[in-house]
Amino acid sequence: MDIEMPQRAWWWQGVAYALLALAIAATALAFAVSQAWNSPLIPGAAPGYRYLALGYRRASGNDFASLATNELPAILPKLPADWRLGTEFSSDVSLALRPDKDIPAVRVGLIFGDYLQALHLHPLAGRLISLRDQEDGNAVILLSAGQAQRWFGSAQAAIGRVVHDSHGLALRVIGVLPNAFQGTEHLFYRRPTVAWIPGTLVVLLSNGHWPTSNGHKPADNLLARIPVTGPAPLLSVPDDVGVPRLHAELARVYAQSRLRLSKDVRGFAVAAPYSLTPSIQRQYAQRMRLFLGLALAALVLAAINVLVLQWLGYLRRRGTLNLERVLGARRGFLMRRMLMRDLLVLVALLLGSTLLAVLGAVFLRHVVSNLAPVVTVGALLAPLARILPAVVAVVMLAELLPMMVLLGRERLDGVRTISGARGDRVFGALLLTSEISLGVVMSVLAAWAIAYAWHATHEDVGFLDRPATLVEIRPQGDVFGALMHPDLRKAQVFLQQTLHVLASAQPGVIAGAGPQIMRNTGYDLPKSINADTRSATACVVSATPGWITAAGVRLRAGVNFDTHHAQADQVLLDARLAEQLFGSARSALGRSVSEQGAPVPWRIIGVVAPVYLHGTQQDHCPVVFEDLRNSKFGLSGNPHTLVLAGHQDAAQRQTLRERLNAFFQREHAAFEIESIRSTTQTRDWLAAQQITESRVFTLIALFAWAIALSGIVALLRLYLAQRRRLLAIESALGATPSRIYLGVVLGTLAVAGIGALIALLLLPWLATQYALLSGAQVSPYGQATWIALAVLLLAVFLVAHFPARRAARAEPAESLHEL
Repeated sequence: MDIEMPQRAWWWQGVAYALLALAIAATALAFAVSQAWNSPLIPGAAPGYRYLALGYRRASGNDFASLATNELPAILPKLPADWRLGTEFSSDVSLALRPDKDIPAVRVGLIFGDYLQALHLHPLAGRLISLRDQEDGNAVILLSAGQAQRWFGSAQAAIGRVVHDSHGLALRVIGVLPNAFQGTEHLFYRRPTVAWIPGTLVVLLSNGHWPTSNGHKPADNLLARIPVTGPAPLLSVPDDVGVPRLHAELARVYAQSRLRLSKDVRGFAVAAPYSLTPSIQRQYAQRMRLFLGLALAALVLAAINVLVLQWLGYLRRRGTLNLERVLGARRGFLMRRMLMRDLLVLVALLLGSTLLAVLGAVFLRHVVSNLAPVVTVGALLAPLARILPAVVAVVMLAELLPMMVLLGRERLDGVRTISGARGDRVFGALLLTSEISLGVVMSVLAAWAIAYAWHATHEDVGFLDRPATLVEIRPQGDVFGALMHPDLRKAQVFLQQTLHVLASAQPGVIAGAGPQIMRNTGYDLPKSINADTRSATACVVSATPGWITAAGVRLRAGVNFDTHHAQADQVLLDARLAEQLFGSARSALGRSVSEQGAPVPWRIIGVVAPVYLHGTQQDHCPVVFEDLRNSKFGLSGNPHTLVLAGHQDAAQRQTLRERLNAFFQREHAAFEIESIRSTTQTRDWLAAQQITESRVFTLIALFAWAIALSGIVALLRLYLAQRRRLLAIESALGATPSRIYLGVVLGTLAVAGIGALIALLLLPWLATQYALLSGAQVSPYGQATWIALAVLLLAVFLVAHFPARRAARAEPAESLHEL
């Protein structure tokens, strides 16, 4: 009975080692990326301090996006003397040695508070930007060493020199920072920050004069007048400050500041490590932990496969080893020979897995843009150097186990032999059970991810339920000038002209302008909305009545904005917010709400179904719609979405793009059309992250299946090799082929069933962990679970079928010869 198939042994060994190298690389890469992403260090910042993101703890949860820069002057004096707090907001600004209209843009950081002091930076020359520079609006600038070298030849030569923006604003160089520091935004964006100015100069950029009646600088504290929200403020404390003291000091600062904060603020919140957007930081950290766990599971499967194949190979050589021992071969000689072979395998695995890890890092940089600044050679080198040798060493110890056990067996009568078939069968059954259990876990995770992506694509987002064309536009160029020097009449005229051009693409249909539809932003700016004694958190956005209709926003009560007359005090409320503040949608109609710090309250004229501008799977807050026609900024400053009702084909979309671009050029309006999508494409785009994750999980599951099923084949070969004599006796005594076939198949399925049962018992815990890590709520014993289990068991049956049939078809005479 030819069941050993020696001519195929090399093929199985090659597949097993290739899968093992891939699993080692995946584990090492997941560990390295996780370590780099969660690193508490900021490049260029001084060690010995903890860098934290500071935000508000609201009734609705932690909010790191709404602590405005004009609140820093009130908080800073209340902090301990060695604590620092500040914010950086970066933007592209045209800077050159001489004023000109056409000069290149560089990334400039706007500094608020003690941002640079919080990082404990030491300039190569000159000094840092101080609070006084910000309060007085001093026209000063810091340069990176590289930028100083390009413009002035050296750091020392740059001090006291002047650079200009496109409108002639002269900025005097007061300091040069090391190249190692490229701003905290560089942790999340590809372009490094190369210059820093006081944040209060934002009102001068791209315009050149102060927004006052006479154009002169205001006399009072500028830092307390300019509110900028979005990036989380950076709080630095010494390393020896423990968590109890940290919370105690922040509670003290909150108690001293409570009267000026909104009603729903319950205190201060911190997040570590520092991130501009802690919500995105947390999401990616959770997903990395999940992928690291999956990579470890795949590594265990691959290591088991190698172990099984090694065991099978040594069993196949049992006779040769017995003969060598009888002829006087010492155990030490056999061990040295085995170690030399495995040393070569170890070197090959280390080189192969390192190459695969590097290729994986390059792939991640291109596929996941948020990871590009983190997944660098420098950031990954140290974690990879730590984890790769350790993983390979552990794997090699597992591979050495079969030979060590076999060589260690000696019969009690002193005859040197290598035996123990019963123990081998028990060991094989245990390995098969563990492989099936891990295979079930991986398959179920893939099924959950696929179901999660399907729901994300088909769930109700509160709009986009009718055919429409959505145009994403983003302002370019003179953004600061438009924001700091608004013109209501000009903004209204430009908005109406834009909508007229949009509607001309398909006369007779509804067109509108509204908020940008985004995904994975983390930049929601929740604000406190008050109604009588109640308070809640919401995001205030602006839209025209045409946008509400064309985008498919559904009214649950009340009416839309009037299409002919814009009323400044009218708003539409999200149904979730209406229920929270007033108990129901209808009870909210006609009532008044006010935004924190706003002088005039709003009157609610309509309540809309919950709207998820970032998709249902992202962090979000309830929406309050203002009428965009009342905004003195209009389309300037922020990206917006233009919506045209009805479907348009590719040619019509191209025509629409050309008309809008021609209009923007004619009006000298610097707007970029980012995309033109249908509602279906937009829904898929919002769910793209979940779709990508489902594909990743599917690939991981297929990888796990490849490992598990190839391991099952190896274990069956091992099982049949161990039962060769028993099957030969059964054949000689008249056992039918069907009995032999059923014995092998049913035995394999029984062991697989035990492994599946063990995995099923772990599913409630796994579902909880999956929900915590991915944000998806799944049923541990739902439809997706049973489909994944059925598919895996079917695959187990198929891989068991062929070896069983080969064993059943063996001739009795050949079986007797095996004896």
